[in-house]
Amino acid sequence: MTSMLCALISAAGCASRSPDVSFYTLTPEATATGDAVQVGGKPVAVIVGPADFPKALRRAQLATRSGPNKIEFDQFNRWAGSLESDFLGAVGANLSALLASNRIAVYPNIPVFAVDYQVSFEVQRFDSDTNGTVTLISRWTVQPTGDTAQVYVGQFSDTRAAAADDRSAVVAAHSDLVAALSQDIADQIRQAAAGR
Repeated sequence: MTSMLCALISAAGCASRSPDVSFYTLTPEATATGDAVQVGGKPVAVIVGPADFPKALRRAQLATRSGPNKIEFDQFNRWAGSLESDFLGAVGANLSALLASNRIAVYPNIPVFAVDYQVSFEVQRFDSDTNGTVTLISRWTVQPTGDTAQVYVGQFSDTRAAAADDRSAVVAAHSDLVAALSQDIADQIRQAAAGR
């Protein structure tokens, strides 16, 4: 009788087991386009970051905007690291490909080379809605080091559609938006470097 009761309790515990937690990271997607960007005869040197993220996005769970003033967090689908560091890392890898430069550092790492440009971000929104549409809104600046007067400022705002019930697709849409943002920044650095 005791062994049967233990078996029933064990079976009940298995039946009510929580779903496994899945972890995601952003993926760099940019591929090399155009000639290498150089400053002073060397590949352009860039430090990527810092980035200012909304407090609501400084947590592990994937965020879904379910209304104008409501965000829900998915307990079973999470970022493997911090979204902020993933974001900066993906931008850095994208810029390395787009500018054909191996001299790209990502904040808070200290570069071992003299930096030509610093890229910083003020992210206003980076989440999905209940339909699976991912939105990235971010203000960005490109500042030549040692030149406080010449600051390039840009505003990025775009969306990507994904299947709401496919978290991998939603995260892929996040990565695609970061790649598009990286392209805008690379274009600005390329233009700025050409004028130096």
